[in-house]
Formats: sequence, structure tokens, C-alpha cells
Amino acid sequence: TNVTVAIPHGCSFTPTTDQVQLSVVEVTSTSWTPGSIAIQSIDATNITVLVKVDTAAAASSTAKLSALIMNL
Repeated sequence: TNVTVAIPHGCSFTPTTDQVQLSVVEVTSTSWTPGSIAIQSIDATNITVLVKVDTAAAASSTAKLSALIMNL
């Protein structure tokens, strides 16, 4: 199962994927592996993130994501 999450970025510019670093900062009962989260798209207001859920048990888990945006 894949879940799509929109994160409002609040920037006065549209960041590029090179300027955004995603992190999982808190989870419940799910072991996250690299590649579990990925940027799907970025527009003027949101960073859309694709979260890959591999097992049925993970579908009931929660996670908090953090997006660090660097203005290069």
C-alpha cells in the first residue's frame, strides 16, 4: 500500500527536490527503511510525499515526517 501525504512548505519560492530533505521523526510499531518515503512532487504550496507501506501491520501505524528546506 502507498499513502500520499501533502506537506505545506510555506516558502515564498517553490523548492526543488535537491533543496528538500525528508526525515521520519517519530513512528509507532513500524520499522522504516531507506526508500520508504520519497518526494512525489513539489508545487508552489506543498511537498507531496509518497510513503510506501509494505505490510498490513504497518498500515495501522503512524509516522511524523519532517521536511528540511534549504534555500541554496
